[in-house]
Amino acid sequence: MAKTLKYSLIVMAVLGMIVLGAGAALAQDSTAQGAADQAVGPGHPAEDPGARAETMQSWDHYMRQNPELRQQIMKDPSLLNNPDFLAKHPELQKFESEHPDFTKAVQKNPERMMHKAAHQEKRAAARHAQRNQNGRPTKQ
Repeated sequence: MAKTLKYSLIVMAVLGMIVLGAGAALAQDSTAQGAADQAVGPGHPAEDPGARAETMQSWDHYMRQNPELRQQIMKDPSLLNNPDFLAKHPELQKFESEHPDFTKAVQKNPERMMHKAAHQEKRAAARHAQRNQNGRPTKQ
């Protein structure tokens, strides 16, 4: 009887350890998930900071390839959220579908995204001018 009681206590202790370990692991997972959810919120860095710059470069390239569209959007950035305007420009719809982070940002604040694009364009023009002044050949 004493032997049975001893083994029962050992089994209960082991099971208790397993339950506590599993509970701790679940708590850790939920904490990590909560941190991941917060990291993508406003004011937090992106998971891949380079992706944002790459998207803006793609947008800049797209806008240089479509100057008429660029003029319209610069005048009225809200067009980027206008379903009728997007329906008339399937290539713009394609760009937005390929860049969901851009689309999310545009839905939130289209004026800010166009301001960023204009700023990036000015910086690129300044780099281009600097290369020309230094006598370095430029890419065309």
